Amino acid sequence: MTPRPEGADEAAVIGRLITDAFATAAHSDGNEAEIVAALRASGDLLLSLVCEDGHGLTGHIAASPSPSAARRAGPVSRQSPSHRVASGRVSAML
Repeated sequence: MTPRPEGADEAAVIGRLITDAFATAAHSDGNEAEIVAALRASGDLLLSLVCEDGHGLTGHIAASPSPSAARRAGPVSRQSPSHRVASGRVSAML
């Protein structure tokens, strides 16, 4: 799979992928998809890449400015090849 920029019509699918990926993560506040949506709406997403297979999106990574003026990646969301398990995490500084 090769990452590519998100498509203009993929916001809802990305939101579901993020929500599924973080659904059982102990560190999740359950608002990761809303954070990405708010960053997208405000124009503050520096990077939003997706991966897909023949069945749809299987991964997403976003990057935005952080208060320290460095770039921060996260959340990172992925779905297993079986599409039954998703996992999410917030990445460290890029």
